[in-house]
Amino acid sequence: MARIRARKSVMIYDTCESGSATTTRGLEAALSQSAAVERLTRATGRTILSASTDDAPALEGYQGHGVLTYALLSALQAGDANGNDTIEVTELAAFIDEKVPELSQTAFGYRQVPQMSIKGSDFALGAPKTVLAGVAERFPTTLTHVVAGGTGVLNAPGGTALRRIDAGAFFGVFVIEERDGYARVAKDGSELGWVPVASLGRLQ
Repeated sequence: MARIRARKSVMIYDTCESGSATTTRGLEAALSQSAAVERLTRATGRTILSASTDDAPALEGYQGHGVLTYALLSALQAGDANGNDTIEVTELAAFIDEKVPELSQTAFGYRQVPQMSIKGSDFALGAPKTVLAGVAERFPTTLTHVVAGGTGVLNAPGGTALRRIDAGAFFGVFVIEERDGYARVAKDGSELGWVPVASLGRLQ
């Protein structure tokens, strides 16, 4: 690492040491590793992003990627928060910090919390780039909610209707996310669209 001459760089670890800190020896090793990483960051000015804490797993199997990797690829497409057509390190980190817990909780019922250390000034990584194009998103087939009959399924929150749920039908769905009073839902592993949150009933 000391021979790397780059003045600005990002190190990303989508790995886990599940249970490594559950013993005294493991805790000492984790603390030693953490201290070494901190010294490296101060010495080189590198930004470090890791998938989880020292004693937590880094979940795999989300759309063919680890949860952190999927969030990272998504950030390269949609992480330009300030609209300047550039993805900065802080934007990447903020996107990952929000999306990893959200995606892991939704897909696996476990809240994975990424860790990060950013030293020095912010810098650009590049322009937004579509890197997940052509990859059909797949979602859990578990039914979490039922949609009221007669509800319109929209292409976006408050958008155009794509279809309408048959009146009186039991229509179970998986809720992917919620935004502005609408929920993005899927059925049989595929996305359907958006429905009003008020039209949903949670399944026990």
